[in-house]
Amino acid sequence: MKFILATSLLVLLTLIYTEASPENSRFLLQKMLMDTGEKFKTLSLRLLTRCRDRVREYFKQDDLGEKLAEVLIIFLQRLNRRLEKYLSKSE
Repeated sequence: MKFILATSLLVLLTLIYTEASPENSRFLLQKMLMDTGEKFKTLSLRLLTRCRDRVREYFKQDDLGEKLAEVLIIFLQRLNRRLEKYLSKSE
């Protein structure tokens, strides 16, 4: 009976020591930081999706979505031409 009690106390003290060690707190901190990072990532993705949906609805009301896409394509084509011009001058 005393052997079982002594073994139980030894196991209990070992668990307490292991839980209280600085290494374990470092791993716990890393885990907490990773969990916080995941939660922040999930929250930011939800916010981005909600914002994107609201912008699409806003543009859909005035039929601006396609018009703005055409304007963006024109700007990107101009930017590409200018970049090609600068690259050809630098060579």
